[in-house]
Amino acid sequence: KGYETALIGKWHLGHEKKSMHPNQQGFQHFYGFLTGAIDYWSHESRDGGLDWQRNGASLSEKGYATQLFAKEAASWIASAPKDKPIFLYLPLSAPHIPLQAPPETVEHYQALSNKEHQIYCAMIEEMDLAIAKVLEAAKARKKETLILFLGDNGPARGHGTSAGNLRGAKGSTFEGGLRVPAILSFSSKGN
Repeated sequence: KGYETALIGKWHLGHEKKSMHPNQQGFQHFYGFLTGAIDYWSHESRDGGLDWQRNGASLSEKGYATQLFAKEAASWIASAPKDKPIFLYLPLSAPHIPLQAPPETVEHYQALSNKEHQIYCAMIEEMDLAIAKVLEAAKARKKETLILFLGDNGPARGHGTSAGNLRGAKGSTFEGGLRVPAILSFSSKGN
C-alpha cells in the first residue's frame, strides 16, 4: 500500500532465526532489540550478550533504552517522505524488568518508601516522556494520524506493580493478566 514502515523497540519474536527478524517481516527500518528483555543501560540480553541493533547490524551505543527509542522514533518520523503514509510500531520495553531508570528521574519519587516502586514510577515517567516526543514528531508531519496505545499483558508479580483488585497478573488467564490499558486517538492533519 506504499507505507514506509519501522519497528523501533522490542521485537521478541523468533530472535534466533534471521528469517524471523523485523526486516524480513515487512519492516523497512528496525532499531532495537530482538529478545524479551534487556539491560536498559548496557543493552545486553538476559543471556549476557549485546542485543542492540539497527537493521541487522549490532550497535554499541550509550544511553537509556527508552530515551534512545524516543529519539530514533522522532527522527524516523521527521525524515519519512511527506508524500507517503507511515506505519511505526513502537513497542517500548518500559516498564518491563529489569527495573532501571535514570537516577535523576528516580529522585522524583523519593517520597515512596519502596525502592522498587520508586524505580517503576520513574520508568513510567520515562515512557510518558518518550511518547510525548513521538507524538510531537507525528504532529509536526501535519498528516492524519491514528495512534494506538496498549499494554501486552497485566503487571508482573511484585516489582512495584499491581493489578489492583483484579485477580491474577502477567502469565495468568485471569483478568489481572489479560486486562490492559488501551487508548485510541485520531487526529486529522496534525490537529
